[in-house]
Amino acid sequence: MTSKTNMSVFIGRFQPPHKAHIETIRKALEFSNGVLILIGSAFKPADTRNPFDHLERAEMIASCFDKDQQKRLVFDFISDNPYNELAWIKDVQRAAEKAYRTQYGWDDKMDITIIGHHKDATSYYLDVFPSWNRVEMENVYALDSTTIRELYFQGRDFWLNGNMKKVAQFIPQQVMNHLSSFMKLAL
Repeated sequence: MTSKTNMSVFIGRFQPPHKAHIETIRKALEFSNGVLILIGSAFKPADTRNPFDHLERAEMIASCFDKDQQKRLVFDFISDNPYNELAWIKDVQRAAEKAYRTQYGWDDKMDITIIGHHKDATSYYLDVFPSWNRVEMENVYALDSTTIRELYFQGRDFWLNGNMKKVAQFIPQQVMNHLSSFMKLAL
């Protein structure tokens, strides 16, 4: 992509955010004036699949960027609609339109790019916004958030005696600090 787009949209659960997520946002900042980060599975009670609330995830992501970059990040939160895909799509579009109007004050010629990686069948959403440009990211790290959570939730002893070291290469230090704080560790 050679010219700047006004706004990129990056959708994810970020449970927790890892280096591929942060790298995707950095890439979006290269070609976008602003990046809307839509944090999914918001407003749900905590469980092992979604241990961090939407505000914690936004805080973890924002902490990985400097103040000038943070000014170009917009966070919004969307709920899951597992039995109503059209409602979920409308929620994403509404959030993007709202962020766009807030940032740029007009919406007659929205210039939006969706960015992401086709990881598996759950990544179909990258194809359901045909009026938006699309940037496909390559898979840059083999470890995903599911594996990180599995290693994290084996418990404090496993975390301190090896799992933290396994995960550290895939998670920004700012996120590691949050995970340690969440587990009540002082590193």
